[in-house]
Amino acid sequence: YLNAAEQIAEQVVYAPNADNQAEKVIQLEQFKPTGLVKDGAVRFYTNGKVMAEFEVPFDGKYQLRIKVDADQAGGVDAKMSLQIDDFEFEENTKFNISSLVEGPRIEKTAYKQLRAGKHTVQIGFENDFYNPTATEPSKRDRILIVFSVKLVGPERLPQDILTELQREILAVKVEPG
Repeated sequence: YLNAAEQIAEQVVYAPNADNQAEKVIQLEQFKPTGLVKDGAVRFYTNGKVMAEFEVPFDGKYQLRIKVDADQAGGVDAKMSLQIDDFEFEENTKFNISSLVEGPRIEKTAYKQLRAGKHTVQIGFENDFYNPTATEPSKRDRILIVFSVKLVGPERLPQDILTELQREILAVKVEPG
């Protein structure tokens, strides 16, 4: 009975926390310029940027989670940049992508305080490398590959959107014993 009650309560009272936040997938087909999506991923064969619009329902702190990988060449890791609405994130927005396409994909996360409404995310590839004469084919071309983009959050719901009942329930603190 306790499990059933907890499941019902989770459906009635949405209370996000670090382990329970809304996730919204930004479809790769939304990114412009179009034509870079191939085999279910955005593929950067040269330096460039892609942008997509998304909307958030509430003010709050959000996470952007990007699954990414790279074909490496030229002795340096591929570099990815990230922005929202022409503004950088709270921490470093330049990521070294050190994995290989054959290995597990890397998830990069950045945090940003957003206002409710429409926003634009921009992902860039900053250090293309191409050497057509390299003896090993795998060392000829550096490529950045984005497999998924998710928006997670907000960390907390604004109190003014909660009903009176939700505020009362969430305010109750149960003491052990």
